[in-house]
Amino acid sequence: MAKHISDFEVSSVEYTLIIMEIISKGDSSVVLPENYRLDRGSCFEVSFDAKNNLDNNTLFERYPTNNHHQMIGIMSEVERLINEHIMRLVLVDTFC
Repeated sequence: MAKHISDFEVSSVEYTLIIMEIISKGDSSVVLPENYRLDRGSCFEVSFDAKNNLDNNTLFERYPTNNHHQMIGIMSEVERLINEHIMRLVLVDTFC
């Protein structure tokens, strides 16, 4: 199972983004339909959290200082990192 980890920072808070390739139904944290077909390289699970939450096992606990603009910044970074990951996959497929 391929795994990609990226760190980023928004408003002085460090975050970790994890992109994991799903190659079997047991790899996913969500329940996939019985007839769901997994093709290699086509299904990924994306998660992110503040590094502090990951270190303290307080997963997905919201920071009290987060405001609307910070949340937009977080989602923009997540989107950018996902797009970077997709572009790397496309380049690898193109040149291999």
